[in-house]
Amino acid sequence: MPNCYTYINQEFNTTKYISGTTCNGTPTSTTLAYGDSICLSTIDPTIACNNFYISESCLSCLYYTASKLPTFLLMDSISWTDCYGINQTQDLYNPAMNPGELETISFCAQDGSLVYNNTQISVVLSGVCATPTPTPTMTYTPTQTPTATIGTTPPVTPTPSITPTKTQTPTIPVSSTPTQTQTPTATVGTTPSPSSTPTPTPNCPQTIYTYGAIFFTCNDYCNANWNIATQNCASSNYFGLTIGDFIYGYSGQAGYLAYSNVSTDTTSGPFRIADIDGSGEILGIYVCSGGSCIPL
Repeated sequence: MPNCYTYINQEFNTTKYISGTTCNGTPTSTTLAYGDSICLSTIDPTIACNNFYISESCLSCLYYTASKLPTFLLMDSISWTDCYGINQTQDLYNPAMNPGELETISFCAQDGSLVYNNTQISVVLSGVCATPTPTPTMTYTPTQTPTATIGTTPPVTPTPSITPTKTQTPTIPVSSTPTQTQTPTATVGTTPSPSSTPTPTPNCPQTIYTYGAIFFTCNDYCNANWNIATQNCASSNYFGLTIGDFIYGYSGQAGYLAYSNVSTDTTSGPFRIADIDGSGEILGIYVCSGGSCIPL
């Protein structure tokens, strides 16, 4: 069982408080905005009173650039595990022997998952990728249920079964008992249902599909095949998104994000590339042409 879990706020337009101990033993407390996450120890207690998606992993997802070296080999391969736990493999060709073939790729991979021949391929670590949206199979922390205090009962309104007449005030006989809603009595170890109505999950304005990670360079989407299969919320649909609109789920991250109206990849399409700032606001929209990004 892992020693750390990742807690992710996946409720649109909400902020949630959480406190606990980091994986290196430091006490912490914070408020997570929509799409934010934090890695906390499973050994020490964690206070998370709202619904959080939980990933039983705190592996880092890193951004790499790999290039085939001009050695005697015509082609060599590099393999890795992406941010979603899916194994990937890509062939790279010798630039001196195969001009025009794929020589360099950029990708996101879990830390420690790369497999390649370092005498044939050069790999450079360029940054950290965004945390992917968790799959529906993940568990979540249920809303905390308040504990009843001995001797307290929830308020109820009794409903007498005797109906008064117009001419006199009814008198309830000693032997009769008015019918009323039964008052539950809390005992040690029991938990009454809370009387407040849970806050419903807000609706998502529009749903689009994204790559699930931010690239620092727009052209990276134009020179390799990337899956666009992560569902995210946006302020407009795929065809209506424009500069000034928002794509949610990448709070605090800025860069280039591929998106589409369907689950697809950058080879099959259709897709566009949004330049977003740390709030998710779209600063520019691009498409690929001849291996480069051009403004739409």
